[in-house]
Amino acid sequence: MKTWLADELRTFLSQTQDMPSVPLPSYPLWRLAASTGMRRGEILGIRWRDIDLDAAHLSVRQQVARIRRRGADGKVEVMWGFGPPKTKAGRRTIALDPVTIKALRARRQTWAAEKVKAGQVYKDEDLVFCHADGSRLDPDVVSLAFERLVRKSGLPRIRFHDLRHTHTTLGLAAHVHPKVISERLGHSSITTTLDLYSHAIPALGADAADRIAAVVDGF
Repeated sequence: MKTWLADELRTFLSQTQDMPSVPLPSYPLWRLAASTGMRRGEILGIRWRDIDLDAAHLSVRQQVARIRRRGADGKVEVMWGFGPPKTKAGRRTIALDPVTIKALRARRQTWAAEKVKAGQVYKDEDLVFCHADGSRLDPDVVSLAFERLVRKSGLPRIRFHDLRHTHTTLGLAAHVHPKVISERLGHSSITTTLDLYSHAIPALGADAADRIAAVVDGF
């Protein structure tokens, strides 16, 4: 598991924020991934009706996932399609911060302009992140685009999925309760979160020891 430090993530987001917003993927997508810890498929499946920009939260109700279908010839075909969240806990509501809300509002303006420009050929699936004609983004293409940007940035190499890990470790370092982080990630149990991110716990334990000692010793 590889993660970025806070300043490394900040550098990446700053660099991508200055890039053109089209074509996607672009800054709003990276910002949402880093600030929520959502899975790749969940981000690409999010729709505008799943987001309340005024209330600053979104609801995960579907994801883009590999779907197996048997054709008329009996052969099984594997393709990308829409499906339910990975687990029951994956169907969740996630609070959004003001900077992410701002990025999503900017994305909505671009999306609305693209929709008008495309006219009748627009494939309206209400997707937040899509091509200019409304069609779904390929998850693998999104991951490759992220990896290319990381190489150009000069930052330590991580995968797109590692933004989820980065979100979690930074949250733990900021003393966000593991239960809250577990719910944001869509884990079935807090035990899953603690098992996966146990490497971050010793450092938090040392910090806790210092904080308690400061109270006891009057520092």
